Amino acid sequence: QGGTGAETAVADTAYGEGVCVGGEGGAAKAVVGQRGSVRTGERQAGRVVIEQGLREDDQVVVSGQLRLSDGTAVQATVDTLQAPASGA
Repeated sequence: QGGTGAETAVADTAYGEGVCVGGEGGAAKAVVGQRGSVRTGERQAGRVVIEQGLREDDQVVVSGQLRLSDGTAVQATVDTLQAPASGA
């Protein structure tokens, strides 16, 4: 499984690269953060290829994840990072 995501979502740690992924939560739009390891590929224009470690439907924390620990409740918001327009 591969895909791309915001480069800010990937944290470099002593254990390798990782992301904080949302899980099930009790309140509407609330998810519970859990860390997961990923393998990344090419980085370009603020995006990074995630080669391994995420499922297609995973919600990833892109800001503030270094302050989170497993089980922390987080609030989901809309991804506002836009891909650059082609041909511009």
